[in-house]
Amino acid sequence: MNQKRTRVPLPHPAPPVKRTDWLMIALGLVLILCIGLIAYETVDGLIQGRIGNMARGKRFAVYSLSTQPSSFWFAVAAHCLLALFLSGAAWVLIWLGRTATVAPSRRDRQQR
Repeated sequence: MNQKRTRVPLPHPAPPVKRTDWLMIALGLVLILCIGLIAYETVDGLIQGRIGNMARGKRFAVYSLSTQPSSFWFAVAAHCLLALFLSGAAWVLIWLGRTATVAPSRRDRQQR
């Protein structure tokens, strides 16, 4: 006998459904906006010769290139490192949002 005619089909789970996770992509875009603002602040600080240290509250300070060059360049480097970290996080969020797959729920698997 032909095996195709006698074999009982087994209930296989449905393949995972590929979908986009919009929340991750939206958070990635918000991080890209923050990167743009940090880049603007850094470039503006380089042009004007003074930059803030991004602290809130009592510890906020503005460093001038002429009076505090080491603190100024440290703040520029901190801005650049933060922008690099945020760009990596944004890339990961957008990548995860684009490649998200969702397995069907257990109830959907039992109906098939």
